[in-house]
Amino acid sequence: MKFIDKTIEWISPTMALKREVNRAKLSAFRKVTNSGYSNSGASRRKNSMKGWNSDSKSPQEDIGQNLAVLRERSRDLYMGGGLATGAIKKNQSNVVGSGTHTQMPTQLPFTWYYGGAGKEWEDRTEFEFNLWASSKIDNTGLNDFYDAQRIMLTGWLLNGDSLAVMKYADAAERLNPYRMRLHLIEGDRLNNPNHTQGYSPNPYY
Repeated sequence: MKFIDKTIEWISPTMALKREVNRAKLSAFRKVTNSGYSNSGASRRKNSMKGWNSDSKSPQEDIGQNLAVLRERSRDLYMGGGLATGAIKKNQSNVVGSGTHTQMPTQLPFTWYYGGAGKEWEDRTEFEFNLWASSKIDNTGLNDFYDAQRIMLTGWLLNGDSLAVMKYADAAERLNPYRMRLHLIEGDRLNNPNHTQGYSPNPYY
């Protein structure tokens, strides 16, 4: 290579200079492109990636218009694929575990707390919360607070959305003296009727 460069330089210094400039540009280009994901998922030189031509548009076009199909395939993988099922079950264990519990902070006035009233209030509050959380608190009367957490996490991982609306029962029940309930809503039921912008009451709840 050096012999060829020296020969070209002797015959045509201008051509030799252009070769050096182009060589420097190529070296700089390789340093820029051969970094990070350009060596793997964003590579345009790997044989396995050469035919992968993609395009990106607005979030509504990329996600919104394909959301129904994405959800259908996600659920199909969860119900029929061990790998997808295992990934979600693993998240249930790692993220939710036994569920969110309450622990009252001991940031009450010193004299009041150690006089007995503060500790009594904390214990009473934790007891009341645990009584509510261990009762059937969802709108269907089937799940307690800890079950609801796992259901919502699974819905979020499968569908991309999951939320709960607080409601109040008409009357307290014998096993649950509190009227507050959680109405769990799947992502499929979130919509803007007629594609309107802003808030629109959802007819499903």
